Amino acid sequence: AAAAAAAQRGAGDGSMRAAVFAAQSVVVAAGLFAQGLLAGVAALNLFMTYFLDAAELTSVTEASGFLHYYSPIAVTCQRLYVTLSAIALLASVDKYSRDALSGFALQGFALQKVDFLGCLSFFMAFLLSIVAVPFEDTLHYANARVPSWWASVSASSAFTARLSGYHGVNAARAVFALVGYACVCATATPAALDIVQRAEALTKGERFARVVSGGDSRGRVVS
Repeated sequence: AAAAAAAQRGAGDGSMRAAVFAAQSVVVAAGLFAQGLLAGVAALNLFMTYFLDAAELTSVTEASGFLHYYSPIAVTCQRLYVTLSAIALLASVDKYSRDALSGFALQGFALQKVDFLGCLSFFMAFLLSIVAVPFEDTLHYANARVPSWWASVSASSAFTARLSGYHGVNAARAVFALVGYACVCATATPAALDIVQRAEALTKGERFARVVSGGDSRGRVVS
């Protein structure tokens, strides 16, 4: 009877452990997806704004490609940046916590630095996305009231200064998003994963050695 009860407890522990790992896997996968999508949005934003329209960035004329393409979608891009950067930040903090609990899997201070840089980069991307909200609202509602307003309205010097400042914020958040995703990719290379596998093998070997010497993996004496 005692053996059957112990077996039932072991099966229950195994089922709960499997459920926890399944839930954690879904959360981690969602975080990775959000981080990759954020990096894609940032790369597209950099290309569309600072490569295709570099000559007309701060001009408010009919030739301004940035105002032409971005004003109608400013709020949509704003929501994407804020939502994805928030999820990416939470996912990076979760990864840092898991790696810290595992002792950074034989990679020590090197992995800790990469994880910290990823957290910092996604935090900056989120913070700058919040900072960009007021100006993006201005672009969106100006276009909603007067479509193609940049071709018919003369911009004040104050608006031009705000536009220049926005471009600095926008470029910085895109770069931080890309740096954060680069940190995520750096911890998923074959070399990094090989170190993790060796760390797991060492951990399993230590547990097996404790069992053989008279204690199970939880430190109890085997009768």
